[in-house]
Amino acid sequence: MHIEVVGLSYRTAPLEVREELAHAAEPLKESLPSRLAESAVPLGEVVVLSTCNRFEVYMALPDTALGDGAFQHLLSLQPHDWLRLAPHVYRYCDQEAARHLFRVACGLDSMLLGETQVLGQVADAYRNGEEAMTTGPLLSRLFQGAVAAGKRARTDTAIAVRPLSLSLAAVDALKALHPDLSQKRVVVVGAGAMGRLAAQQLQDLGVSRLAILNRSPERAQYLARQVQGDAWPWEALVQGLAWADVAVVATSASSYVVEAKDIRQAMAQRPDRPLTLVDIGMPRNVDPAVGRYPGVRLLDIDALGSGGKEAQAATEETVAQVEALVEEGVPCFERWRRARSVAPVIGDLYASAESLRQREVTRSFRRLAHLSEADREAVEVLTRSIVDKLLQAPAQKLQALAIQSDPSAYEQAIRDLFDLRNGEAFETAPSELCLAGGGSRRSPGEAQCST
Repeated sequence: MHIEVVGLSYRTAPLEVREELAHAAEPLKESLPSRLAESAVPLGEVVVLSTCNRFEVYMALPDTALGDGAFQHLLSLQPHDWLRLAPHVYRYCDQEAARHLFRVACGLDSMLLGETQVLGQVADAYRNGEEAMTTGPLLSRLFQGAVAAGKRARTDTAIAVRPLSLSLAAVDALKALHPDLSQKRVVVVGAGAMGRLAAQQLQDLGVSRLAILNRSPERAQYLARQVQGDAWPWEALVQGLAWADVAVVATSASSYVVEAKDIRQAMAQRPDRPLTLVDIGMPRNVDPAVGRYPGVRLLDIDALGSGGKEAQAATEETVAQVEALVEEGVPCFERWRRARSVAPVIGDLYASAESLRQREVTRSFRRLAHLSEADREAVEVLTRSIVDKLLQAPAQKLQALAIQSDPSAYEQAIRDLFDLRNGEAFETAPSELCLAGGGSRRSPGEAQCST
């Protein structure tokens, strides 16, 4: 099986396109098991990673040429939808797919280099796949390795010396626009993770006139107490926008929270004062049409990525250290994947030999009816040991060849030499067969390399 990732990100797609797929992410999470079962493509494992700046589908496939079709099926894309998305889509296979995910988890592929939230998002994507039972050995190993690399990057290097996030970028952008930000009236719409971070950073800057709005009054009041601000009821959104000089909008809503009519009403109450809006939601929380109103300045997440360069804390030396961590983990994962790819033929080889052993032992026991139970058990142990020792060398050699190059030719040679039938199911579980010396009991195709 091969690993393929098909996706798009801020590097390849405008905000409008990413937003469209962000809308599809939540329904897909719910329907993923059924979409997997209905797929005409032999698709065994899937993990969906959806963040503010990317939408990616990781898949285990028998043929990488099937990736685009699987992506279209999972998202129920019509041909005209795919034609519109295709120019923005990238694809990575096997080792390159692993390298891409490792770099994402380490913060090297983020709009804000080294940002902290993406590691949790990668871990959440894997956990969602586990809960939906759409993961398997390949993607489990891949995501576990990527998360481990991301944690090492943040503990062993300085990439997270200054924790970065969209909330921090929003505050940095506001500082650039309003050097006297501490004197401004600021409203934060949303009391979730990003809203909380933004409010705390604004408090750290000395903003004393700070209001919090949230659909849950309890969460708004709790955050307001933390940042020494005021909690306003959700119904006072227009009043809050009329009062504030700056608004940071950060909710998990799937539709616009701040609409054009809200801004029209708010600006009518403050015709001589400008308003700066920062939208860090995905999908967007503020109607883009709002930015066309006189006196209103609207910044979205793409504007933060290009304008919040003050947040870029990682040096070239630090980036090189993190890249080295990636290049340490990725080849190890690829060796494991290649070794595991020959597990089916090794399993068939052992199962075929075990079937033959059982037939011959049973036939011999009919002629040796006088043997005691202890003697019969001794014969069973002896013959199993002979089979293990005979097959150990070719199994290990096949694993070694798989790591070095394309194993398909060697697999076929083994099948031809031992007259193995492709894809036949055997009762003996390969995981119970010993492939390593020194008495180690390891599953066929399992490498000792750890990511």
